[in-house]
Amino acid sequence: MKIINSLGQNIVEGSHIKSFSEFRDNRIDNGLSLCKNHHWAFERVWSGLMKIKR
Repeated sequence: MKIINSLGQNIVEGSHIKSFSEFRDNRIDNGLSLCKNHHWAFERVWSGLMKIKR
């Protein structure tokens, strides 16, 4: 997905829900479209929760 701001910059990033490096799951239902700030926050919080779960 591409959403461009007035400066021509893409403001949306794709994020895997389950880590691609661990699960190799590249299906569409394993992804989210997030802005850069929420992508960063999601990665930090989700990876922290996964460590606690293990």
